[in-house]
Amino acid sequence: VAERLVQIVRDVEANIGKVQENNLYQAILSAYQTASPYPDFRDIRAELDLLSPRPDSLTSVLRPLVDQHYFAFSNEPIYQQWTNKTLVVDIHDIERKDLVCFFVLRQVFEELKRLGPAPFDETTKARQLRIVVVLDEAHNFLESKKRSGILAKMIREVRSSGGAVVLASQSPDDYDKADFNFLELVEYPIVLKSNPSSPKFLEQKFSLSPKAAKELLLEVGKLGRGEGFVMEAGKVKGVKLTS
Repeated sequence: VAERLVQIVRDVEANIGKVQENNLYQAILSAYQTASPYPDFRDIRAELDLLSPRPDSLTSVLRPLVDQHYFAFSNEPIYQQWTNKTLVVDIHDIERKDLVCFFVLRQVFEELKRLGPAPFDETTKARQLRIVVVLDEAHNFLESKKRSGILAKMIREVRSSGGAVVLASQSPDDYDKADFNFLELVEYPIVLKSNPSSPKFLEQKFSLSPKAAKELLLEVGKLGRGEGFVMEAGKVKGVKLTS
């Protein structure tokens, strides 16, 4: 657990150095020894203050997690089961929103892996879907090399456990990143009205020729509200997504 938490903080927060990384690791281990039944972020910050009393970038990372009570304390009730619920986590107006998001995602994926491989139908080979995670404004995660790498790893790992991730962003261009090809992970593309600068997304995900992709690029900019393009039976089809 300590290693997992440290890895998330290290990969999401750019200003965390080796000394702070080790201090956080030791603080988490100490918190597990002193807190029962398990530590929360208050306990971890208290242990961290003992190790390094002077404020630094690490304490500034933990401060909103504790002071603004983003996560439950160990003496508060928590969900005993979450796979039977629909949860909306609104992070628009909070500090450290990226860190909070990845803490939540990592825990969801860890719980999924504990459930083991999802059952699948022997006839259709379709795997049972246990949870769908929808990430709005996904470009906030795709534009960072470290964060997109974390996200890509998670998406790969949860497929066999019955997890699916929906990435919603403002333009197909957001998925065309030099550091990682997210286009390979997009299994069911839905394109709404937008103004992408390149037809690459349409060419790759809709299996179009360069000429056909450029023609479709113009049509994407003309779509109305609730209209979109999807793949159906190997062909591009215009659909109405709202009534």
